[in-house]
Amino acid sequence: MYCPNCGAFQEDEANFCLQCGAPLRKPENTGNYQNGGNLPNSPPMQNTFIPPAAQMGDPRAKKRRIGILIGVLSGLLVLGIGIAGIFVGLSFHSQNQFEEQLSLGEKYLRDLQYEDAVISLRQAIEIDPKREEPYLLLAQVYAAQEEYEDAVTVLEEGLEATGGSEEITSLLEEMESKVSSEPEKQEEKPGQENSSSAPSEEVVSPESAQASLERVDASVKNEEGQVILQWYYDKLVLEPDTPAFEEINRQAQELCAAYFENTDPGDTPLDTVDPEYPYMNLTAGEITYNQNGIISVRMDSSFYMGGVFNQDHYGVNFNLETGEKLQLTEVFTLEKDELLSYLQEQTFQYIDQNHDAPWWTGGDTDAKKVVGQYTLEEFAFYLEGDTVYLCYPTYTLGPGAMGSVVVPCPIR
Repeated sequence: MYCPNCGAFQEDEANFCLQCGAPLRKPENTGNYQNGGNLPNSPPMQNTFIPPAAQMGDPRAKKRRIGILIGVLSGLLVLGIGIAGIFVGLSFHSQNQFEEQLSLGEKYLRDLQYEDAVISLRQAIEIDPKREEPYLLLAQVYAAQEEYEDAVTVLEEGLEATGGSEEITSLLEEMESKVSSEPEKQEEKPGQENSSSAPSEEVVSPESAQASLERVDASVKNEEGQVILQWYYDKLVLEPDTPAFEEINRQAQELCAAYFENTDPGDTPLDTVDPEYPYMNLTAGEITYNQNGIISVRMDSSFYMGGVFNQDHYGVNFNLETGEKLQLTEVFTLEKDELLSYLQEQTFQYIDQNHDAPWWTGGDTDAKKVVGQYTLEEFAFYLEGDTVYLCYPTYTLGPGAMGSVVVPCPIR
């Protein structure tokens, strides 16, 4: 109810306006003209229409509206938080599914289960098409089966989906070069049979090879998908399939398998490893020489399992004509005894020139004495340019802080 005099809102049981004091109810006509009754011969008091604007002046009405507004906003806030929580939960679930399928794809690729690897990696792409990893792995699956055109196709898809990944671009160029280097397949005309059932052999020059390094990755990740152990090996792969190249590929595969067998972390605890500083047990390769019938790869091994960091260097070398491991006598024109003396003398000079290094001295571990006991077959080496680099393992000529010692020996 509203006051007919000032328009202020009043409780239904009120008799007088709390704001202006005017009577709120018309009393019965008993002749008592006090307390708000009509005076004799005066017109009766009329009820006045109170516009909505007058109602707005009531402070209690304002409080009620503010309370309703706050309630509505609070409800909307709670609803928004709930919806955001749902989306965060779904996103976290999708991320877990992605990492699971990606890990399965890596495992299947490592185990040569290519069909299963394709299925898992395709599912990972479907979950998160903007991540580059499944495209790269899937291309490796196809490349392992020599299906280079399929590898190119999936990398082109990944390049578009990721907005131009540099790693995808690099691998795409490599796969495109393999496609262009494949011999053209001649289609047999209907009704015409081949004159010979034996396939024609491609003439390949042994001067060089179509060589690449295939990274076999067995790295370990934690539950969040972060790498806590870098564990991989770069395996040499030669093309096309010639008897010599097939033999080299076979030996390279044996070296790869032996590496993983000998570097297995076993029961090493990994659950406390900080992903920012992961353990390392890896061998990365670089092709340093591929000409004159020789292929040479420098192998850099890094080892860190929570103790002292170690790094060693050695070489993998093959004769492209025979497919056999390369011997130093095939590189130099010197006779065996003369060659051995030359390599030892080059190492002695290197020790003398770096006299500040902490070489072992005295006793059976004396650096020069150890070098003097080497045979030609014991030298680890790789070729680069016109130089052979001898690789002495860590701790052989000095303490671990020196690392692997690499001595350049110009080819004579």
